[in-house]
Amino acid sequence: MSLSRRGCEKVRSQSERRSAKEHRGTLQKMWEPTQQGIDEYMPTG
Repeated sequence: MSLSRRGCEKVRSQSERRSAKEHRGTLQKMWEPTQQGIDEYMPTG
């Protein structure tokens, strides 16, 4: 029982990680045009 539950958690974490990666990609696409403006307000480094 615990083994199957661990498998389910593993699958869920994998799907969450994949959706998070896709979400981050979309955010990156949305923010790319304004990256210059962001750097002006929040200089990185």
